Amino acid sequence: MTTTSTAADIVPLTSRLRRGRTTSVAGLLIGPATVYVTVALLIPIVILLRYSLNHFVPGLLMVEALTPENYILFFTDPYLAGLPAIGNLECA
Repeated sequence: MTTTSTAADIVPLTSRLRRGRTTSVAGLLIGPATVYVTVALLIPIVILLRYSLNHFVPGLLMVEALTPENYILFFTDPYLAGLPAIGNLECA
């Protein structure tokens, strides 16, 4: 015994999406994944930001402190300031 379906019996995908069942399930599944990926990316970035605020001593490497010294050196060092311009000129 076979059943045949007509074109009127087939429900188009757009009408199924309008009902909200598919999108609500997708929303439920994407929510925890979004939270997980956000946390998994933010924790290492926060740790790197904290380490970047430490004080660098050549013999001791890193001394725990909260100082913007590394960022000030990065933005005011003439050697480092010239590097992006040189790289852009070579690419042009």
